[in-house]
Formats: sequence, C-alpha cells, structure tokens
Amino acid sequence: MERLTVIFFAVVLMAGPLFAQTVSAAPPSDSSHDLSTYRGLSGALNTFQTELVILDVRSPDLFYQGHLPSAINIPVTDLWYQHPTHNLNAYIVVYGRPASADSRQGAEILRLEGYKHVILFGSITKWQGPFPKN
Repeated sequence: MERLTVIFFAVVLMAGPLFAQTVSAAPPSDSSHDLSTYRGLSGALNTFQTELVILDVRSPDLFYQGHLPSAINIPVTDLWYQHPTHNLNAYIVVYGRPASADSRQGAEILRLEGYKHVILFGSITKWQGPFPKN
C-alpha cells in the first residue's frame, strides 16, 4: 500500500504541469477576450459578468510594491489552506514573479482544490497598465 501511495504522488507531481491549462472566457483566437493576455484581462476588469478574481501569488512585500488592479494577494505557499473565493466556478487569473514557476504552481494547486476556471496569466511583467500600490 505504501508503494502504491508513493507511485501515485510521483505520477501526480510529474504530470502536474500537464494539468495546469489556460482556460479562457472565449476562444483563444480572439485575444480581446482571452484572460491570459493583457488586452483580454484589462478589458474584462470592468465588463466581466461572472465572478473574476485576480490572484497575486507573490510575497506580501512584492504585492505592496505594486500589483495588478483589483488583485488579491495569497502567496503560493498559503494556497493549500487559504482560498481566494468559495465559489469553485469563479474565474481566477493567477500571476506571479518573472522567471518563476510560482504562478504555474498556484494554478495547479487551485485546480487540485476543485476550481474549474483557472487562468494562468504568468508573469506580472505581462501587465502593461498601471500598478496600484497598497
């Protein structure tokens, strides 16, 4: 039984990146509605009809230096026990540090926790608009 458990977790860890898919609110060919792009996300901030959560998985120090508009901060290490919303059908856009896997890890954790619409935005450097500071 122990061996089976170890094998299961090894497969989950190796396959994790395969499951971290980008889910968009519209077909990917239309970048004006693709929440994984600057253009799509900036347009959705004011017009999105369902629950939209912008999730910054960086450290609180980096978050307070500047973040995307209306973003909330939950460091990737806290996502196992602190959730961005109770609505498993909410659209959650995840971003993190440049040249880091933190946003991908955060997206995978959310998927494993049962969230259905997890959008991997990736690096904060993709954002071309203003960075509010708290």
